[in-house]
Amino acid sequence: MKKKIFITGKPRVGKTTLVKKILSSLPGVRVEGFYTEEVREGGRRVGFILKTTSGESFPLASLSGASPYRVGRYRVFLDGLDEVVRRMEESRGEADLLVIDEVGKMECFSETFVKFVRALLESEETVLLGTVALKGSGLIEEVKGHPSVDLVTLTEENREAVSGTLLPRLRRLLEGKGSISS
Repeated sequence: MKKKIFITGKPRVGKTTLVKKILSSLPGVRVEGFYTEEVREGGRRVGFILKTTSGESFPLASLSGASPYRVGRYRVFLDGLDEVVRRMEESRGEADLLVIDEVGKMECFSETFVKFVRALLESEETVLLGTVALKGSGLIEEVKGHPSVDLVTLTEENREAVSGTLLPRLRRLLEGKGSISS
């Protein structure tokens, strides 16, 4: 059974929501990683933050600020992402499950992030739950085509079915960790 599960799908289809739902159903499992969340002001999206599984937030992108990196109208800031990756590298051996939400265009500007994800893909021990952009090249294509990855496409129509199959699979992969038992 493949230990790297990546969810892909159109923007706003529910990838992050599904990851959070799955993690809330895995009590006692030591999880390390991050989610990418929208920042909204007055109903308008103005940026993105990285939220770690321990609750800290780091800016990822904004409509304002100075950065040489851009995706559309957003300026991308790598310092927070690089810090999150550094922490994930340090605690990798202690975590039962790593979470990366997401492997997308913004995150791929970080060489630190790209190297880390590539190393995780080659690791036989690491159990990983992530999301990956539906479209993109470079690392995005690598993740989607890597032999260690089970790629799951999420749609509005299959959301419940996917949720119902991924949770039992992760429970099997994490058996004996946290309060997961056979």
